[in-house]
Amino acid sequence: MAEVIQQRQRVQVERFCLEFNSRSVAGWGYAFDCDRRGVVNVAALTPAAQQNYLEVKADAGKKFHPPYIHDWSHSYTEPTVLRCDCGREVILDGFTCECECGVLYNQSGQRLASKSQWGEETGESF
Repeated sequence: MAEVIQQRQRVQVERFCLEFNSRSVAGWGYAFDCDRRGVVNVAALTPAAQQNYLEVKADAGKKFHPPYIHDWSHSYTEPTVLRCDCGREVILDGFTCECECGVLYNQSGQRLASKSQWGEETGESF
């Protein structure tokens, strides 16, 4: 009997950037990862990024518009993962999910009959 290794779950990712847009070139500027309040962890930046951040922050509105916080937060679903009777992992991310050994499962993890038997009960054929 196949066992569930990981249940389907919703994952929430929070990501914010402090963005500085150029006053003279549309679509150009700088963005730095920050927290929801717009605080940049300068120590976590590369030396080049630290220098860029300090320069645009000191700009005082000359070359760049005042910075704003851009919310890039999003969520996604991680599918159920089960261990097949053969020992391999199967990701249940589609209507029909097939293990490398050929066993088929539906998205709920129920084992399905082989494709050669599909439609047999209704008289269907390829």
